Amino acid sequence: MLKIKIPRYPLIFLKVLISYVFISLSIKVFNPRFLLKLLNQDIKSCVDYGRIEKVFFYSAFIMSLWPWRITKTPCLLRSLVLFRCLRSEGLKVSINFGIRYQESLLSGHSWLTLEGRPYCESKESLGKFDTVYAFP
Repeated sequence: MLKIKIPRYPLIFLKVLISYVFISLSIKVFNPRFLLKLLNQDIKSCVDYGRIEKVFFYSAFIMSLWPWRITKTPCLLRSLVLFRCLRSEGLKVSINFGIRYQESLLSGHSWLTLEGRPYCESKESLGKFDTVYAFP
């Protein structure tokens, strides 16, 4: 018999899941500048780090599922979802877009920063990328 495990925090889970679905569809429809303004939520006055930990947990879980696992730009989708969810939880994160030229190839990456430092991203992996755009 198949058992379905219900998330312990269903509202946070639904918030993250709906963000993934909305953003994965919106990337194809809206221009990036409009999408960033749309995702830029009003920031709460207090931060609940317990809820933020759950946002990261559910985000990692949802990203491991089929539709998003095969996307060409998982870092973009992940960064946009976390940007929206973390800002709505009161964390003043910024989203960054960068490029690097390595071995005759140009590649891109997106990541979050908090107070100018990479947030949940290693400095070693970002050291090779030059920031092209940061919002806000």
